[in-house]
Amino acid sequence: MKNRSNIGEYLTSLGLTNKGVEVGVFKGEFSKEIVSKWGGILYMVDPWRPLGDEYSHSEIEWSTFNHKFESCSDTYSKAMEAIQGFEDRAIMIRSLSEQAVDLFEDGSLDFVYLDGNHAYDFIKQDIELWYPKVKKGGIVAGHDYLDMEWDEGPDYILPNGKDKHIYTNTYEGTQFYNGVFGVNPAVDEFCEKYQLKLNLNKENWFDTWWVTK
Repeated sequence: MKNRSNIGEYLTSLGLTNKGVEVGVFKGEFSKEIVSKWGGILYMVDPWRPLGDEYSHSEIEWSTFNHKFESCSDTYSKAMEAIQGFEDRAIMIRSLSEQAVDLFEDGSLDFVYLDGNHAYDFIKQDIELWYPKVKKGGIVAGHDYLDMEWDEGPDYILPNGKDKHIYTNTYEGTQFYNGVFGVNPAVDEFCEKYQLKLNLNKENWFDTWWVTK
């Protein structure tokens, strides 16, 4: 998988063409990427409603999204628009990840792609909840494994030692706050626990990670 936009082709090459789940959909752009290049049924899980501060992703876009119902409603509509023509294979589930997981039987999914809250506690929970739902030989994947040494920038590490405040530079030469991320340690611990090989696409600084169950 050279980049996440060809995940549909990658899944097809592995014979994984039945059912999958995307957790964290937002406007549905990636959902469209998946179903337009893959013939299975995609279940799109996202709350699409205001949530607490602990769910905030960045100081700008996501703080607005999380606290204004109008923004959530608009985002929900944009996700609907994104999957036009694929409605029979792209099924929107308006729910928290920890609630939606109970809708699926263990071993019933070809893949799950985790792109919800990126803080350590949340991504760790998502991995543990959804891993049993994927069948043997299926793919557990996610976004935003950062291409960096995790102990870089110690001033940005939160007290739990797992999360970091992440900043990137804009084209205008200013810094943009991306939010709190703990994907790297959560994924590393998961792979060590289950003795799984970690794959990274090295697409950009915010890499996609995946393992084969």
